[in-house]
Order: sequence, then C-alpha cells, then structure tokens
Amino acid sequence: MASVDLELTTFVTRKGATGILLQGFKFRKDHQTSVSINWRCCNPKCKARCKTDIEMKQITSQPSEHNHPKCDSQELDLNDVRSACKRKAVDQPTARASKIICTETKRFQNITIKDMHSIANSIYRESQVNAKVTKREG
Repeated sequence: MASVDLELTTFVTRKGATGILLQGFKFRKDHQTSVSINWRCCNPKCKARCKTDIEMKQITSQPSEHNHPKCDSQELDLNDVRSACKRKAVDQPTARASKIICTETKRFQNITIKDMHSIANSIYRESQVNAKVTKREG
C-alpha cells in the first residue's frame, strides 16, 4: 500500500480522544488493527474515511469524498480553547471557570460570548464527571 503525502495534524476531541485534521476536515478514530488506524469524518452525516499507519505518521489511503464544507479556522480555534480549558479544569479543580476561560481565550480574537458560554458548560460537565470518578475511587 502506497502512502499519501498529505499534512496530518492531531487534536483532542471534545470527549478527550485523539482526532486528526486532514485537508481541513476533522476525523475521529473508527477502528484500529495491529498495523493501521481507520478514521471516520467527525460529521455524523458524512461517510468519508481514511487510513493511517499505527504511529499516525503517514496516511496510507486517500480520504474519500466529504458531503459538507471544510471546517473553518474559528471552529478549530474553539475546539483548541475548549480542550485546553477542560484540561485545566481537571488539573486545577478549585480554579474558577471564568478565570480559566479568560486565560485561555486571550490568544484568540474571534471567540464570542456564545462560545464562552459553551466552553463554560463544557468545563462544568467535565468537572462533574471528574468529581464522580474521584468520589467512586475514594
């Protein structure tokens, strides 16, 4: 199988899993074998797929056609901010969500109030899940 020369970027999905960004489209892990990883488009209505080697260094099959436009840069930035905020909320459970959001959104220009509310809700959900896990372990 010949490898395809495309730029591959990894990111953390909303649920904390690893995803890849390829040609402006986001993919989530679908299936893994001993030699490759199959990826599926993050859009639930899209059937596009691609395949990488197990180390996620090379794309081993050309991505299939998407039925939707590429992700815009604001959506990708928002995903980065949300992931960073959720990680900080878990690492610093006593920190206020507003402080975490202000710290992380300083480097982005296009974050709206609606986006900040969405991020705050993500932080709240993540902290609730983390609190339940901690309570079970204790």
